[in-house]
Amino acid sequence: MNPSPGWYSDPQDRSRERYWNGSAWTTHVRNDIPKIPLAPWVEQSQHILSGGVMQDVTPPRSNRRMWLAVAAAVGGVAAVTVVGVLVAIGGMGV
Repeated sequence: MNPSPGWYSDPQDRSRERYWNGSAWTTHVRNDIPKIPLAPWVEQSQHILSGGVMQDVTPPRSNRRMWLAVAAAVGGVAAVTVVGVLVAIGGMGV
């Protein structure tokens, strides 16, 4: 699958952009590329240019910490529920 038509980094000269028509590079180039910085949380070292398209090469992160937090929250809710039920049952016998 090819990228959509548009201006991309020129494969032969990264200091300019070349127009991709959706199936091939054209002869249209532009040197006045606007300097738009990446978002502050994106590191340039984690991206590579592939055919003029920026790709994220950051390895996926483990979700272990999130699942531990979910398990702790569920355990806390269960503990509060059990204590509430025991208190309610104990209050009925008085």
